[in-house]
Amino acid sequence: MLQNVHQLRRLVPPAVVPTVVRRRLDKIWENDAFRAEQESEMEFLLGCSERASEVPQLAHAYAEQMMIRAFMRWHPRVVTSQRIKGLEWLTSRRDESRSVILSFMHHHRYEAMFASIGRAGGPPIKVVVTEAITRPEAGIAFAQHMRLARRGGPTVNAEVGTKGLAAELEPGVVMGLAVDFPGRTPVTFLGREVLAPFGTPRLAQLTNSQIVLATNHRDADGPYVQLHAPIEPSDYADPGELLIDLLGRFEQSVLEWPEALESPRARFGEIPEG
Repeated sequence: MLQNVHQLRRLVPPAVVPTVVRRRLDKIWENDAFRAEQESEMEFLLGCSERASEVPQLAHAYAEQMMIRAFMRWHPRVVTSQRIKGLEWLTSRRDESRSVILSFMHHHRYEAMFASIGRAGGPPIKVVVTEAITRPEAGIAFAQHMRLARRGGPTVNAEVGTKGLAAELEPGVVMGLAVDFPGRTPVTFLGREVLAPFGTPRLAQLTNSQIVLATNHRDADGPYVQLHAPIEPSDYADPGELLIDLLGRFEQSVLEWPEALESPRARFGEIPEG
C-alpha cells in the first residue's frame, strides 16, 4: 500500500501539488493529534524566539511544506533545478588547494541542493549521511531521498567518524555536512538551549578546510540557495567558538522561513530539565 501511495505522488504533476496538498490538509487539520504534532514542531523551533506567538499559524504552514516535500521528492528534475546564488564561492573564487565543508541545515529541499549546485556549474559534493537512512529497511521515501542526494555526488557514512571524514577531505574536495544534528555541546539557537554537534568545526580545524554556508531564502522569484563567503577556521580560538558563530549565521534564514525546516524536534538535542 505504501508503494502505491508513493507511486501516486509521482503521478501528480508538480504544478498541481500545492493544490492537492491544501485539499488534503484541510481534511486532516481538524484532527487534534495531527494538529498538536505540527504545533509541537514549531513550538520547539520558535518557542523561545521573537516569533513564538505565531506558532499556531506557522504549524499549519509547516504541515503544508512537509506534505509538499513528500510529493516533490518524486519530481527530481524540478527539485534539482534550484536557484543558486553565490556559486562563485565553490567555483572561480575557491582555493582548490584546500578542501571545503559545505555547511547546511535540513531546510527546504536540501537533499536536492547538491545536484542543483552541480547543474548550475558547481563541483561534485561528497554528502555525509547516517548509515541508517541508506538501508533497505529505511523505506522507499528514504531511498528516493538518497537518490536525490547522490545526484550531486557520492555519499559518505557519518559512522566512519572524525578520522574517516578527515581522510575524505583531500585538497579540492567539497563535503556537504549538516550542522543540525543532535550533539553534546550546549549552544543557543533561536533562544533555546540545545545540544549541537562538534563535527563541522572540529573537522574544519583539523583539516584546515574552509566552511561555506548554504542557507535557504525566498524572494519575488521564489526559493533560492545562498552560498556565503568562506569562513576560515584559523580565525577562531577553538571549535566551540566556531560552532557558536556557525549556528548564529543560520538563525536569520531559519527565522524568516521556519516552516521549511524539516522535523525541528529531530534537530539538535534537548537539554534535560533539572
